[in-house]
Amino acid sequence: MKSLIYEAHEAIHGMMPNELHHLILCKAIIVVDVREADELSHGSIPSAIAIPRGILEMAADLKFRGHHKLLASARQMKIGCICDCPSAGRSSLAALALKEMEFVDVSYLKGGIPLWVADGYNLNKIQTDIFSVKRR
Repeated sequence: MKSLIYEAHEAIHGMMPNELHHLILCKAIIVVDVREADELSHGSIPSAIAIPRGILEMAADLKFRGHHKLLASARQMKIGCICDCPSAGRSSLAALALKEMEFVDVSYLKGGIPLWVADGYNLNKIQTDIFSVKRR
């Protein structure tokens, strides 16, 4: 039996850090950091929005009253979404969930944040509030 993460890796395109960096410069995508709030202290990929994996589906659903406006509208506007996390486990599962919600262009960051840093790219302080269902 294959693991869920392995199945997600087979079903979703894994993007290398240089590909993601290029798309960020072109402002052609939304980067979704699916780590928990306590994991964000070391920084995040520039322009990423922070939505923990456990509430991603609610955040992405326009029918949910407390949805994340940018993420939920990305499906209608056909904007690509790239998910990231430390190991590419949660991010591939998150990308698969978005694909199943009919987002058109989803990927995960291969090698996760450690490969991003190892390839020479910086992390920034998270620029947006961490999405929370409790606040809504």
